[in-house]
Amino acid sequence: MEFQGFRAERDDDGRRLDRVLRRFLPNLPLSAVYRLIRRGLVRVNEKRALPEARIKEGDLLSIASGALDGSPLAEIPPKIASSIPSLIELARSDDLLFLSKPAGVPTHGPGSLADLVLAREGSGHSLSFAPGPLHRLDRDTTGVIAFSLSLQGAQWFTQAIRERRLDKRYLAVLGESLETGAVWRDPCDDGKDMACEARPLARSRVYGIDATLALVRLITGRKRQIGCRQPRGVCPCSAT
Repeated sequence: MEFQGFRAERDDDGRRLDRVLRRFLPNLPLSAVYRLIRRGLVRVNEKRALPEARIKEGDLLSIASGALDGSPLAEIPPKIASSIPSLIELARSDDLLFLSKPAGVPTHGPGSLADLVLAREGSGHSLSFAPGPLHRLDRDTTGVIAFSLSLQGAQWFTQAIRERRLDKRYLAVLGESLETGAVWRDPCDDGKDMACEARPLARSRVYGIDATLALVRLITGRKRQIGCRQPRGVCPCSAT
């Protein structure tokens, strides 16, 4: 029986064998992954291994060629791949990538920014890690979005958010004249409060309508809570 070898890299280090295979062979159910391991169709450094075995950087994973008929990464439709050059890269390190997300492009799902980045960046040499967004923006929102390029980058970013060392600010054009900073609180449809803080940066009158360019900070993380503001609070139908 023929086997194909794959070398474990930094982002695979310390992960369980079954978890690595589950990410590397996403089209296989977990039961099929266990069946491959039991039958010796997956080997670590030329030896049989248990599902809970921990993979080390540099280990050689040998997988029976028949198990690799399905591509380990989802194919990106040509229509999506053709738009890859339109991605605007703001900053990059070995672990993180910051992009400007255009309006009309979802963060996740078919035709999403996640698909575009995966098509462009690939999964590197890692078996169990692929680039992915570390937070989300609504489809119609333009803004900075961060992607992890390594497991270390994903862990650092998640920890920074947990410790409140990262924050997000939004620029919004308000259809009114806001002279001083304000905190808006309004109930969502589910009865929970949504709140955000706005600080005016500039004011003008456009086509007979008062307008304010404001810097907005979310206090709560409700969807669609930034946008047009009614006299009694934030319009619940506005988009983030």
